[in-house]
Amino acid sequence: LRVVLLGSASLNIQSGLRESLAGRFELIRAHHWNFQESQQEFDWNLEQYLKFGGYPAAARYIEDTERWQSYIKDSIIEPVIGRDILGMVSITKPSLFRQTFEIAMHYPAQTLSYQKIVGQLQERGSTETVKHYLEILESAFLLRQVFKFSTRPLSTRESSPKLVPLAPALVHAFSSPKRIDVDNDWRGHIFESVVGAALAQATDKLFTWRERNLEVDYVMNIDGKIYAIEVKSGRRTRRSGLDAFLNSFPAATPIIVTPENCGPILTSDPLAGVEALRQ
Repeated sequence: LRVVLLGSASLNIQSGLRESLAGRFELIRAHHWNFQESQQEFDWNLEQYLKFGGYPAAARYIEDTERWQSYIKDSIIEPVIGRDILGMVSITKPSLFRQTFEIAMHYPAQTLSYQKIVGQLQERGSTETVKHYLEILESAFLLRQVFKFSTRPLSTRESSPKLVPLAPALVHAFSSPKRIDVDNDWRGHIFESVVGAALAQATDKLFTWRERNLEVDYVMNIDGKIYAIEVKSGRRTRRSGLDAFLNSFPAATPIIVTPENCGPILTSDPLAGVEALRQ
């Protein structure tokens, strides 16, 4: 007898059950569609994926931006937030929760302090509330908080997180996909976010690094091996942050990801892709 339990919300596994089901189930994660899948199914190029990637059912609407955005909001985001999350988690201010999510989508792959998020809320909130809301959004696989790399694990989550949406469609439900065509900085953030989402799906050991004005976009610690990953799309050309990190961690392996060589990472096996790009 084979029993298959299907559900769109990871939170279903965590609440509403009287038993732990320990040892009696296997959690199989179905991630957002990656670039490789979208390329094979819809013949998308990288630009199209940066604008619309993540949800195959919405692909039919990409020629009508307003309809596409409505589909993502009404058929993807609202069911997850309004039904899956708010229906199972006690949140006293749902409007504040939705605002937190929308603010996070306006800062893809950017480090944002909890205090700065609180300052943009239309209602009164606290840093602890925002922190809790981001953790819930992370558990629902809508975004990933990437914290500063440190050799002291207990201090890692004390830093301000880099917010990485797990699909570009989640971002462009609130911002025009065409912004990529006219705003190079925005395109850089989206590309960095897409790379980060691929890495986040492959490992829990994903971090960022920053010292003063020097930064490395992503740091992975896999089986004791440290990879320093710099994402470049024309927004930045210097590698001073990468060099500074390597001075502090000489054993680290540098990886530079560009739109021209990102293919191996934006696949179903990003870790193999990282190995393929070793400098």
